[in-house]
Amino acid sequence: IVDKNLKLASSDRAFIKEHDFKKITFNNVTSKSRLILFNDLILVCKVNKNGTMSYRCELPTDSIVVYDMSPDNKSNSDEKNGTFSVIRTDRRDIKLNIVASSPAEKLEWIQLINNNVSLSFFPGKK
Repeated sequence: IVDKNLKLASSDRAFIKEHDFKKITFNNVTSKSRLILFNDLILVCKVNKNGTMSYRCELPTDSIVVYDMSPDNKSNSDEKNGTFSVIRTDRRDIKLNIVASSPAEKLEWIQLINNNVSLSFFPGKK
């Protein structure tokens, strides 16, 4: 990540998964972005044309909610069927609309994120 000196190493932090999404709207700016999911936070980075990444935001899993924008997947738009939102509850200015490539990919990410959200509140739960 070229523009931020992040300290991600922690004995309590575990990497879960990362993935590039074709579109993430962050404060009304759309770009190809990468989500990096850890057990306690989501790191959002813009993927630059030269392959580097630029920091966008951090989403602590104890301060977010996730919404499926089309839970029945019956929208006429493939993009709408793959869209979910992640909203920070402690800061009203951070809301992401993320477009997955398929409803299955959307569901996988919603479940992964929600599993880590619940672990933030109930650390002994697995």
